[in-house]
This record gives sequence, C-alpha cells and structure tokens, in this order.
Amino acid sequence: KKPLFHIMSSSGDTLEPLIALHQIEKFLTSNQMKINEHMLISTSNMQGYLYKYGVKHKINIITYPNNYPGRFSAIFNHLSNIILAKLDVNSFIQGAKDAYFELYKDLDNPCYHFAVNRIFNQTKKKKKIELISVFADQLKGIAEWYCQLISESEGKDNKGAFPVVMKMSKNLHSYEQFLQQGADICYEQFILTKDVDSSKYICPDKD
Repeated sequence: KKPLFHIMSSSGDTLEPLIALHQIEKFLTSNQMKINEHMLISTSNMQGYLYKYGVKHKINIITYPNNYPGRFSAIFNHLSNIILAKLDVNSFIQGAKDAYFELYKDLDNPCYHFAVNRIFNQTKKKKKIELISVFADQLKGIAEWYCQLISESEGKDNKGAFPVVMKMSKNLHSYEQFLQQGADICYEQFILTKDVDSSKYICPDKD
C-alpha cells in the first residue's frame, strides 16, 4: 500500500509540522517515492512556508480562510482524511451537527457544566493547574490534544490554567497524593466513557 502524509498548519510556519514535513520528505526520497504523490497539504496562509513548499513540489494543497484558527479546525481539516480512508463522512458531519444543536438546546449539558467548573476554579478559587485525568490508554491522546487547545487558546495575557494529563491508575499514588495534601493550586477534571472494556479486571478473593 502507498502511504499518504497529510501535513496541516493554519499559518504554514508552525515549527512542529515543518519538522515533520522534512522528516517525511527524507523518508519518501530515501525510498524512491515522489513527494507530490504521497503528500497532501492543508493551510490557510498562501504566504507561509508550507504553501510555498507545496507549490514548489507540485503537491495538492487544501486551502481555507485565513480567519479560521487552526486550533478550531479539527473537524474541517480531517474531513479529507475521512474521505481518503473511505469512511462515512456524511455520518461524521451529521454527528457534529447533532452534537452542536443538542448542546445548545439548553444549559443542562456536560459541556456547559465543564466550562462553568473551569471558570469557577480559575477565577473564584484561583487555581492555576488543571489536571485532566483519564483511565484508559485510548483517551490519553484526546486528553493531550485538549491540553494543546487550551494552552493555545487561553495561555495569553497572563491568563489561564496550566493543563496536565494524568493517566490513571499510574499517577494515582503520586499526583493524587499532591491533590489531597499538597498545595491547593490544582483542580481535576475527568474524561470518562460510557462503554468500558470489562475483559480485564481483578477478581475478588473468594475467601
């Protein structure tokens, strides 16, 4: 199977994707693969390095309005990936729409409660560290992505709380010890799932 690498950067000048870009270029050229046949670029800045690189190497480029912040483009940028993977893109879009209207229907929803809890802890209780706790390895990636979005969006003008991912039960004895008896500077939020893999559990002692 032929690999396809999708490089995304709203500004086209962000360091991390550009480092990945050149590592991918080395991989493709060392394996005698044409760059423009194995790479796709998404960006909003036609003056950025990424766009100019794509033009130079005749790579297919997806552009979007430059007033559309990269950190809020999770759904938009990944539509092409869903299509290329031959997944049901219409169901994905419908799910996003359903979630939007469901959450805006009234204030009694998890997103509103989550936001109010964050604001209360940061403004009223003056907490400076936000712990995002997960109990499954599959959730660690989305927790780290959340930390990235929060840092980019709120870490300005001497505002915001510093987000940290806490993997349970690995960090239960260490971080939770600090939460219980350490300095009162943290608040904790949990990312949970409805469906739990019950194939692995500790059996109670029959005696």
